[in-house]
Amino acid sequence: MSLSIEINNGPSILADSSFKIANRHIDVYRNYAELSQNEIDGVDYVVKTIKRNSPFLIFVPHGGNIEVGTSELGKEIAGNNSSLYTFEGLTDKTDSGFRLHLNSRAFDEPQALEMMKHSLMIITIHGCLDRDNTVYVGGKNNYYADRIINKLKDNFNTSTAHPNGYNGKHSDNICNRGKLKSGVQIEIPQDLRERLLSNNNLRSTFINSIREAISIDC
Repeated sequence: MSLSIEINNGPSILADSSFKIANRHIDVYRNYAELSQNEIDGVDYVVKTIKRNSPFLIFVPHGGNIEVGTSELGKEIAGNNSSLYTFEGLTDKTDSGFRLHLNSRAFDEPQALEMMKHSLMIITIHGCLDRDNTVYVGGKNNYYADRIINKLKDNFNTSTAHPNGYNGKHSDNICNRGKLKSGVQIEIPQDLRERLLSNNNLRSTFINSIREAISIDC
């Protein structure tokens, strides 16, 4: 089961922001083919896409209860301007986040591949398990990474160097598979995601900072 919408403009998409902590371990599946043979589309996971006339694709590969809160944040960042892709875990099993997590360099769900191919630049929204409030901004597109950091830095701690090496620099990383072959990866720690989902003003500041960083070229 998948939900696909193609529009030039439309209403803002907001999702339920209930927060469940999902554990991440070593990935169970090497690719989408393996995952789809063992998990049920529409029961265990769902793919949602919105295609807009925009150079930017906001991409949430580990949404729902995989990296909780990333779907909600990604949808609000996309707003009415950018295209959106989310792969969302649906099940309440305690290992669901760990089961449904596909590595960013091996992410090959068919609708995702099609949207990557037609998007100028990709901005991925991830959740990391760090218990801090630092937003880690990586990827190969230094121009937009710097713009996002500059917009965020007045209200949030930012860094380009994640302690576990989540830097988004590999050419096969999702964020670098658009037409420009360079994009931005945003890693949001667990503590900060909890705060963003529970504090509307803080979330608006975060969302608007990122949207402003890419607004000139939208």
